Order: sequence, then structure tokens, then C-alpha cells
Amino acid sequence: MKKITIFQENSENIILFDDDHNKTSLLDYTKKITEILESTNICILETSSQIISLKPSKLNSILVTEVEDDSKLEKEITQPVDVIKD
Repeated sequence: MKKITIFQENSENIILFDDDHNKTSLLDYTKKITEILESTNICILETSSQIISLKPSKLNSILVTEVEDDSKLEKEITQPVDVIKD
């Protein structure tokens, strides 16, 4: 499972999880996700459990990590996700 942490400008981080059934390498997965930062338009990011619209100009960085501990995952999913504001 991949954990995606999106660091926003002047706001809380957004944390998403994706159950990567294709077992994509972390490097390839990260390259695909970071294409969002290159865009000038609003982007839609779809994971296995969530969909979010992002404004790339308001993002500082994106961190992708592997998560293996399900108990830690359940704890983090219960935290609210902030919406990016203009």
C-alpha cells in the first residue's frame, strides 16, 4: 500500500492511501504522482479509496512511501483531510 502525503502552501498536509494492486515500484509510482506538480490546471487524483481535486500552484511537494503496518494505516485514515483553498 502506498501512502501519499501532499504538502500544501499555508495549510495542513493531505494524506491519502492507495492499495496499489499492480505492485508498481515506488520510483515509478512517485514519478506518475509528481506529474501533478508539472500541471498548470486543476488535477484530479484518484486512489483506491479516495478522489481529490488539486490545484498544483498551491502544492509544495508530494511524498510517497510504502506502508505495511495496517494498524498504523487505520489510525491515520480516521484523521480528517483538509480541502485545498484558493
